Amino acid sequence: MVIITFKKVNRYISKDDILDELSKEFQNNGLGEYNKNDANIFEKVTKDGKIHNAIRNCKYMENINQGGQASERNPMTKVYKIVDGLREYLE
Repeated sequence: MVIITFKKVNRYISKDDILDELSKEFQNNGLGEYNKNDANIFEKVTKDGKIHNAIRNCKYMENINQGGQASERNPMTKVYKIVDGLREYLE
């Protein structure tokens, strides 16, 4: 969910490309270097309304992935549904 906090993703992205994209987005957003084990990563990617942006982008990705063969869909997660349900406790 981290990468879609910053932008819509409507194509397949490999693991290596995701790490490159995250590094670029973190630097573009003044968050320093991306580090998966950063103790403050949740705060970094959800501050300033970014949590709402991430949820919108997840819904967008879920929508474009409806129908068709599973092998033709872009990889995604539905973790946003948990985050959305807990949002009132996270903000």
